[in-house]
Amino acid sequence: MPYSYEWLVPDVLLKLNLEGRVTTEEVQELSRFFLTIFDASDHLIYTMLDAGQVQSLPPFQPKNFPLMQRVMDHPMNGFCAAVNLAPISAFWLKMLGRVFNMKYTVFPTPSEGESFLRDMIRIAATEY
Repeated sequence: MPYSYEWLVPDVLLKLNLEGRVTTEEVQELSRFFLTIFDASDHLIYTMLDAGQVQSLPPFQPKNFPLMQRVMDHPMNGFCAAVNLAPISAFWLKMLGRVFNMKYTVFPTPSEGESFLRDMIRIAATEY
């Protein structure tokens, strides 16, 4: 699974572009990538996952939950928005986000996801 990332707002809003067939091992690798970024930060990091070029995602597996939960519960994880997901993946991720009270949501397009995250960043900035 090749992926690329770019900072839409330097050191605050990270966009990750996923491509190809995503394996369970690659989900774990991405989780470690996020943990590395969050661990190095002294402020909230907001993320957008764009799955527009993904051919397939692995089934949800219990062995992925502990690492993914660490990412979602990390104190420097501001919020995550997933975009361009297949409808069934969007449904399951949105439902899991609600059930486990994760800072995670799903949008159909990158522009909607980015707009939401930029609003979250503005709100967080006014709270301090």
